[in-house]
Order: sequence, then C-alpha cells, then structure tokens
Amino acid sequence: MERGQQVWQKYYSLKRESRVVRSGFGLYGVYDYDPEQPFDDARSESDLEHTAGMTALTTLTSLYYPELIPPAELSLYLAAAQLHEIGEVELGDLPDDGTRNEQQKCQAEWAAVERYVRDLPAPFGAELAMFFMEFQHRSTRRGRILYGLDKLEAVLQGLIYEREGRGGHSLNKSRRRKLSAQDRQNIADTGSPKLADIWAVHFMERILATPEEPVFLEVLEAAVRDVRGEWFPWAQRWRQQEIGAVSSGSEGSLEIEPVECGVKCSLEIEASDRPPPQKARGSECPPWSLAPREV
Repeated sequence: MERGQQVWQKYYSLKRESRVVRSGFGLYGVYDYDPEQPFDDARSESDLEHTAGMTALTTLTSLYYPELIPPAELSLYLAAAQLHEIGEVELGDLPDDGTRNEQQKCQAEWAAVERYVRDLPAPFGAELAMFFMEFQHRSTRRGRILYGLDKLEAVLQGLIYEREGRGGHSLNKSRRRKLSAQDRQNIADTGSPKLADIWAVHFMERILATPEEPVFLEVLEAAVRDVRGEWFPWAQRWRQQEIGAVSSGSEGSLEIEPVECGVKCSLEIEASDRPPPQKARGSECPPWSLAPREV
C-alpha cells in the first residue's frame, strides 16, 4: 500500500496545479481574470488536463511499479498517453456510459491518430500507431496498462472533486440527460449515486482478474482511504460476485473473441511478432486491421 500512497499523493499534488490561473493571459484580457483570485476551483476540466494527469500517473507508475512499466519503455507510454484523446478534438468528449456509437468513435479516432503519426520519424510513428490500437482494444499487456491508467486517472480526479465538494452525484447527470442502463447498473452494484463509486466499479470491471489489477487497486484504495477514510464498502462483495461469475462460465466470462472491422491501417506496420488486436471484455470497439492498403 505504501507505493500506492506515494503514487496517489504525488499525483494529487501535481493535479492541484489545474486550479492555478495563468496570470499573464488573464492580465492581457484573453479571459476573465481577477489578480486577487489566483485560484479557480470552479473551472471545468479540459481533455488536455486529463491527458496531463494521465502522463503524470504513467510516470509515477513507472517510478514506483517498474515491474508494470519498465523505465526503458516509459517514453513510448508517455507518447501514447499524450495521443490517446486526439480524436476528441473532432468528436468532443463522449461519455463512456454505454450510449455512444463505439464504431463511429473508433473510426474517427483512428483517422485522427493516422494523420498525427504519419509524418513522425520511422519507426516511431508506426510503433505509436500500433500501441494506440492495443490501447483501444486492450489486446496486449501494455495496451491494458495504458487503458487502465486512462480510466484510473478519471476516478482519481473524481475523488479530488469530491474532496473539494464540487458535486459528482448522479442526480446532477439525470437533470442533464437520462441515466443510461450502464449508469443504473453501476449504481445498483455499488449502492451509491456518487460519481467516484459509479466510475470506479466501471473501471474495476474492466481490469478484473488481469495481471495489472493488484497495482491499480492499490493506488485506487490509497486514494479512496485518503479522501473518505475507508475503502469502498461494496468493493469486496462486488469483486467476489464477479469472480464467481467468471469461474462459473456465465455472462461475466473474461474470454477474448476477435471481431471483424472495416477500418484499414494505411501505415506500414510490422506486426508479425504481435498477437492480432482482439476484442477485450466490455469493449464494443472492433479491432483495427493491420493489413496495409494503398493510399
């Protein structure tokens, strides 16, 4: 738990920078700014701030859990983390609540990634594109790790907002749009209407019984105990039920099944020593084809 506490505390210290208003732009009238109020605890979070949080979390994970992210591989992890939301420049941030069109999202994100990496020095661009595919489908260990860091960062930020008293209740969401079936299931699983619980159980379902799960849960538990004083009361019961479902071969099976996809990768990617991208548990996004095509 000590390593998890170190990761959480240092991540929290870095993310506190997001409340600091950049004075120079404010003084020149780029945005509303009061020199007497250098901090803004009510502002909304941008994709780039989430990405900054994810890169910080990735670095800290490599430092404290080098068995998960070897230092020699950190630069590629950071490049992939910086890239992972680039598709949302076109799409906006679509909520991961079971209502978005995953096929459309995947195609738009891949188009954005392909444009970004095409002119990067070889072979880095192709390797980064491969890593992005693995991240989207959790088809390799490093893809699962990066995906887990993405989801974990959102839960940790939710806990920061909770500490600051900034809402994070499903009632607020229901006033803006109808709660999804996934939302309602997560509320039922946790017995809580709070954002951190709802997003945490969704995250925990995605990492369930993976080799990375103990590390992610260690960091998450350290954060929850620091903010709330205790671990989620529903977590142990929920996990036992899910593991039981997997063991009995029910709908909760963790088996990975490949699916077809019409998206073609136009980059020359050497993938002979890699398993083909496959559909991971809970993923509705089809895997990319690695076969190059003429462009």
